[in-house]
Amino acid sequence: METISSPHWTTVFAFFFFTFFLVCQVLASIFTVLAHKRSLAHYLIPRLILCAGLFICSTIAFIVMLIYFMGGEHKMNEAVFKLHDV
Repeated sequence: METISSPHWTTVFAFFFFTFFLVCQVLASIFTVLAHKRSLAHYLIPRLILCAGLFICSTIAFIVMLIYFMGGEHKMNEAVFKLHDV
Protein backbone atom coordinates (compact mmCIF):
# COMPACT_ATOMS: atom_id res chain seq x y z
CA MET A 1 0.00 0.00 0.00
CA GLU A 2 2.96 2.34 0.50
CA THR A 3 3.82 2.31 -3.22
CA ILE A 4 0.27 2.71 -4.54
CA SER A 5 0.96 6.32 -5.62
CA SER A 6 4.06 5.38 -7.65
CA PRO A 7 3.57 2.00 -9.32
CA HIS A 8 6.61 0.11 -10.55
CA TRP A 9 6.87 -1.06 -14.17
CA THR A 10 6.50 -4.68 -13.07
CA THR A 11 3.19 -3.90 -11.40
CA VAL A 12 1.93 -2.09 -14.50
CA PHE A 13 3.12 -4.94 -16.74
CA ALA A 14 1.39 -7.54 -14.56
CA PHE A 15 -1.82 -5.49 -14.54
CA PHE A 16 -1.91 -5.21 -18.34
CA PHE A 17 -0.92 -8.86 -18.79
CA PHE A 18 -3.74 -10.16 -16.62
CA THR A 19 -6.21 -7.65 -18.08
CA PHE A 20 -5.32 -8.97 -21.54
CA PHE A 21 -5.80 -12.48 -20.18
CA LEU A 22 -9.29 -11.58 -18.98
CA VAL A 23 -10.21 -9.98 -22.31
CA CYS A 24 -9.04 -13.07 -24.19
CA GLN A 25 -11.06 -15.36 -21.96
CA VAL A 26 -14.19 -13.24 -22.41
CA LEU A 27 -13.72 -13.19 -26.20
CA ALA A 28 -13.16 -16.94 -26.30
CA SER A 29 -16.36 -17.48 -24.31
CA ILE A 30 -18.37 -15.15 -26.56
CA PHE A 31 -17.15 -16.89 -29.72
CA THR A 32 -17.95 -20.29 -28.22
CA VAL A 33 -21.52 -19.24 -27.45
CA LEU A 34 -21.93 -17.65 -30.89
CA ALA A 35 -20.65 -20.77 -32.61
CA HIS A 36 -23.17 -22.91 -30.77
CA LYS A 37 -26.14 -20.52 -31.14
CA ARG A 38 -25.62 -19.73 -34.82
CA SER A 39 -24.23 -23.13 -35.85
CA LEU A 40 -21.41 -21.41 -37.68
CA ALA A 41 -18.08 -23.18 -37.64
CA HIS A 42 -16.03 -20.11 -38.60
CA TYR A 43 -16.68 -18.64 -35.15
CA LEU A 44 -14.67 -21.52 -33.70
CA ILE A 45 -11.40 -20.58 -35.42
CA PRO A 46 -10.94 -17.27 -33.51
CA ARG A 47 -11.90 -19.06 -30.29
CA LEU A 48 -9.36 -21.78 -30.92
CA ILE A 49 -6.67 -19.17 -31.63
CA LEU A 50 -7.52 -17.33 -28.40
CA CYS A 51 -7.50 -20.57 -26.43
CA ALA A 52 -4.13 -21.52 -27.93
CA GLY A 53 -2.75 -18.09 -26.98
CA LEU A 54 -4.06 -18.47 -23.45
CA PHE A 55 -2.51 -21.93 -23.24
CA ILE A 56 0.87 -20.62 -24.40
CA CYS A 57 0.79 -17.69 -21.96
CA SER A 58 -0.29 -19.93 -19.10
CA THR A 59 2.47 -22.41 -19.90
CA ILE A 60 5.12 -19.69 -19.97
CA ALA A 61 3.89 -18.24 -16.68
CA PHE A 62 3.81 -21.71 -15.12
CA ILE A 63 7.36 -22.49 -16.24
CA VAL A 64 8.68 -19.16 -14.94
CA MET A 65 6.97 -19.67 -11.58
CA LEU A 66 8.18 -23.26 -11.41
CA ILE A 67 11.77 -22.22 -12.09
CA TYR A 68 11.50 -19.38 -9.57
CA PHE A 69 10.13 -21.50 -6.75
CA MET A 70 12.35 -24.51 -7.49
CA GLY A 71 15.53 -22.59 -6.65
CA GLY A 72 16.12 -20.14 -9.47
CA GLU A 73 15.00 -17.11 -7.51
CA HIS A 74 18.54 -15.86 -6.93
CA LYS A 75 19.43 -15.73 -10.64
CA MET A 76 16.03 -14.37 -11.62
CA ASN A 77 16.19 -11.65 -8.95
CA GLU A 78 19.67 -10.67 -10.13
CA ALA A 79 18.38 -10.38 -13.71
CA VAL A 80 15.47 -8.20 -12.57
CA PHE A 81 17.80 -6.00 -10.52
CA LYS A 82 20.14 -5.60 -13.51
CA LEU A 83 17.18 -4.52 -15.64
CA HIS A 84 16.05 -2.14 -12.94
CA ASP A 85 19.50 -0.54 -12.57
CA VAL A 86 19.80 0.23 -16.29
